[in-house]
This record gives sequence, structure tokens and C-alpha cells, in this order.
Amino acid sequence: MIKSRKTGFIVKYLMPILLVSILYGCSKAVKEENMMPSKFDVVNRHPFTVSLTVKGKMGLSSARGSKDDIDQEKLTRVIQRSLIESGLFEALASEQEADYILKVIVFKANILGTVTATITTAVPMNWVLMQRNPSKSVYQKRTSTQVSVKAKDNFGAASRYSKANEGSVNKNSHEAIFDLSQLDL
Repeated sequence: MIKSRKTGFIVKYLMPILLVSILYGCSKAVKEENMMPSKFDVVNRHPFTVSLTVKGKMGLSSARGSKDDIDQEKLTRVIQRSLIESGLFEALASEQEADYILKVIVFKANILGTVTATITTAVPMNWVLMQRNPSKSVYQKRTSTQVSVKAKDNFGAASRYSKANEGSVNKNSHEAIFDLSQLDL
């Protein structure tokens, strides 16, 4: 059997590229709406203002500047919207004017498993609520919810990674807002 040069080129060079593209998939941009909890379980609504500061290692993927990164701007908007939509505090305010200061510190996402077709990640987030005057810590907790996404839900590995990161931030925000609502401020 005689192979043509064209067939040899396709088999040798293009097939591996195609295979990697199919298995890994294209990176999808992380979407704010997927990080936002769809509902909030709030026990107490606090009649105080709060300021928000979000800091940390925002590049949550392994590829710097990748579309599946959760950047600080997006994450800040998601947490602001969560605070507003949950009605947890009366309003958002500047740090100088707020009754309370909420600091959220984000750590690099942990890839906990890649069992063939499933990717599991957790995005560790520290939540610290401080009373501004007098200055004292009221609440501190680390949330790091694991989320797994299977290939049947998203075929490309990069898409599964983005979805798992979004899901972890979503669940962490939901958990922290519920916990903060249980405080007697």
C-alpha cells in the first residue's frame, strides 16, 4: 500500500493537533452570571452599610491571562451583586463611611482531580467581616467548596475547568452570605 505525501502529512501532523483540540477544547471566558448564586438563604437582614474589598491571586487557571481566569474585577462585581440582591446589608458604602468592612481574600484554585472525563476544583476564599468603629473582627471563615464537572456536561477540558471554578465561587458566595446572615450585628 502506497501512502501519498498528503496523507502522511495529515496523519503525522494534523491528526494530533485535531485530537488535542477536541480533548482539551477551547477555553471559554468565565461568566459572572455563572458565579452568581441564583437564590439566597438569608436569616437576618442587617440595617447597616458595608464596604467590600476583594484581593488575592485572581489568576485561577494554570495559563496566565487565560480566558478561564476569574479576574478581580469580575469577582468584585459578583460579590457586590450578591450582597445587594441578597439584601444582607442595607447598602454598600465606601470604607470610610461604612459601618462594617467585608474583606474577601481569594487564593489560587486547586485542581483536585481530573479523573478521565471529570474535573474537580475548589476556589479557596477567606471572608472577614470587621466592625469599623470600634474596630473589631466579627466574622472570619474560609470557604473552599469542591465542584466537579463531567465531560457529558462540557466536552472540552478547559470548559469543564471554567465551569468548575464558576461553580466553586457560586457556592462559596452562597455559603458566606448565609453564614453572615446568621450573625447578630
